[in-house]
Amino acid sequence: MISLSDDGSGIDLNALRQKIVKLQLLSASEASSLSNEAALDFIFKSGFSMAPILTETSGRGVGLDVVRTNLRKIKGAISVKTVFKHGTEFTLTLPAALTSESGILIQASGKKFALQGYNIERVMDVDSETLLFLNGKNLLPTADAQPISIYYLSQLLGLAEAIPHQKKTLATALITDGERKIAVIVDHIIGEQDLIIKPFSYPLLSVPFAVGMAVLGSGELVPVLHAGDLIAAAFVSQQSLINPESITSEPVTAQKILVIDDSATSRTLEKNILEQHGFVVTAMMNGLQAWQELQKNPHYQLIITDVEMPLLNGFELVEKIKNSPSTRDIPTIIVSSLNSEQDKRRGVQVGADAYISKDSFDSQLLLTIINQLL
Repeated sequence: MISLSDDGSGIDLNALRQKIVKLQLLSASEASSLSNEAALDFIFKSGFSMAPILTETSGRGVGLDVVRTNLRKIKGAISVKTVFKHGTEFTLTLPAALTSESGILIQASGKKFALQGYNIERVMDVDSETLLFLNGKNLLPTADAQPISIYYLSQLLGLAEAIPHQKKTLATALITDGERKIAVIVDHIIGEQDLIIKPFSYPLLSVPFAVGMAVLGSGELVPVLHAGDLIAAAFVSQQSLINPESITSEPVTAQKILVIDDSATSRTLEKNILEQHGFVVTAMMNGLQAWQELQKNPHYQLIITDVEMPLLNGFELVEKIKNSPSTRDIPTIIVSSLNSEQDKRRGVQVGADAYISKDSFDSQLLLTIINQLL
């Protein structure tokens, strides 16, 4: 166990609950009913941050998420205790050694695989007639009324080009990476197995969907599947795994962004970056022009503005946007050459959602912040 503590200001649990509501993760009543332990768990979620504004170095909610994700890879854990205005303590628990562990053996497309026990919530036989089909995805109903997406394991692994013959009874495993969960359909669930996992070595340093090989008592080698990789592949998959004829393609509406900068170079650069990634961009030269546009057309998904502009500067524009009922919910990013802490505090005060310095501007940072705000 490793303990890291400080005597700082601690975590304000009331402010934490307010941020949970602001990010629309829970309703106000749900957030208020959370235990302190459950509320603190949100600080480890990807994209969650208590910072008042996104910048190049803070507010993107990746630090603690990375810590917990990497601890889980080695079967570790992290917990936090805090006393407001007195300090915070993080405790990291790590295994003393990695030897054998429990898991299950499964078969898909005629091949054997293993799943680690701590990634498995349950295994079951599912009647195919009970599955739901919604928005191009197959869903497995659950007792808590929260359906889970269900996929054929062979297709997630790229082992089957055609959809397998659908049986009435489907051997299924519910797997989780600690945050998300899916159900996977296999040919057979062979049974429980103690696994001695051997990591890959050169030249197999990184093998898709696998964390290593398990050596069975017979000497047979079986790939041990990486639940996180499977879940990630499932969430980006656009392919229905059971009922493709039911899918109807719907037109995707491009998101509209308003860019305001009196520098033609900056304005054109940002416009080109965004249009290359599928956004519809309207560019304006000053804050007053942008404000007049928003009065006629408030239906933008995001606004990017400079600060130093004639007629109406960026701080004044953001303040107007956040004080207007028709535009206050539009995420707003300030991109400026003004990069002092005083300028960033002013950005927080007027209600900006993110502040990027032009001195450290890069397209990937801008796109990362945009994706997070949208």
